Amino acid sequence: RGKGNGIEVVAAQTGDVPFGTMTVLVPGGAKSDARAKAGVANMAAALADKGAGGMGAQEIAARLESLGASVGATAGTDGTFFSLTAPAANMQEAGEVLAAMIRSADYPAEEFERERKRAIDGLQVDLKDPGALARMAALPVFYGDAAYGSQPGGTQASLAAITREDLLEHRQAYWHPAGTKIIVSGGVSADDAVALADSLFGDWTSDAPVPPMVEDAAGEPSPVRTVVIDLPEAGQAAVYAGMRAPSRSSEDYVALELANSVLGGGSSGRLFEEVRTKRSISYGAYSGLPARADDAYLIASAQTQNATADEVVQVFLDEFDRLGSETFAEELIDKRRLFLSGGYGRSLETSSGFNNIVAELLMYGLEPGEAANYAADLQGVTPEAASAAAAKYVSADKATIVVVGNAAEFIDDLRAIRPDVEVIPASELDLSRGDLGVSE
Repeated sequence: RGKGNGIEVVAAQTGDVPFGTMTVLVPGGAKSDARAKAGVANMAAALADKGAGGMGAQEIAARLESLGASVGATAGTDGTFFSLTAPAANMQEAGEVLAAMIRSADYPAEEFERERKRAIDGLQVDLKDPGALARMAALPVFYGDAAYGSQPGGTQASLAAITREDLLEHRQAYWHPAGTKIIVSGGVSADDAVALADSLFGDWTSDAPVPPMVEDAAGEPSPVRTVVIDLPEAGQAAVYAGMRAPSRSSEDYVALELANSVLGGGSSGRLFEEVRTKRSISYGAYSGLPARADDAYLIASAQTQNATADEVVQVFLDEFDRLGSETFAEELIDKRRLFLSGGYGRSLETSSGFNNIVAELLMYGLEPGEAANYAADLQGVTPEAASAAAAKYVSADKATIVVVGNAAEFIDDLRAIRPDVEVIPASELDLSRGDLGVSE
């Protein structure tokens, strides 16, 4: 049900336990950051509870604690979520704190400087960690200069450039009633939920224009690359391999999700079996198909000894080709369906899980009712349809590879697999650019 100011409210009583969860979804996830100020959306969310509505950080924390409530804020790729969990009887009072954060977070200078320093220190650690560095470098390698290629947590240069005014501007531009959606579930009746949302946000207006949509966040598909980031002191290597994949609202998404589950879903996926169980060259290997409003990447990843990085790459490429060229057996697809729908069903049973699922669907332009249809959507994917999705998106020659580690130990063997390897010293990396800052 909608409000006069354009806010959409989804209400569902999901149980009788007298606790409620309220999730507020606003536009302006990491994809809205300007590249030179990457990290703004993340920081604006993280610091919203440090001062708002005339309350300081201590007062906000104390008030929530006294109400038995907890609040979280996360900037995702495609939007920002705030969530509040509280006893049903305290939802109104706790909701007032949440509403103040969203409508008037004021980012005190001292808290801002502390958070910025913490973020820069954390980044310094991540830049020496092969897994974290591979995850960061993969974004500009996959997406180039498109919005999805930005670093959600920022780069050292962008964190140094951000001001608290940037956070205020971000809040005013993107946390806007016109783009806001509210989900309430748990032990709260639908009528109470709508009344609650109305009392907290019904009078919210903004003089700012409606938040700009980030068009074409994935950009044009980037050419296939093999990128090695040389980190001579790395104790092990991280391998990432990604192929362009459909958005969450694409008709291919659920079929490819099922095929991906065969490839790398949990410890029963093929990547884990090949890399861990058969060869013992990694503690685990997985693949994931993230949900995105625009094109995603299906990503396989593992960490291994430097000397076996090329072997992991070869396993990944072989498994991509195998997945993309086979007809799946009915029994295999039934098993993976259960694996996916079981985890989903368990999430749906808790109010916070329900809210996360519905908020994500809304963020990707889908209807909230899709939350209940997922099991049926999975059931509707035949083995033939899963095979067709794999054939369309997954193969070795579509895969871009990123390896971070001590290149001296694997580079020759990797070149035998993929001749045109780009080697970039970690010390020269610019994570804000598709070419990683090293001109061809």
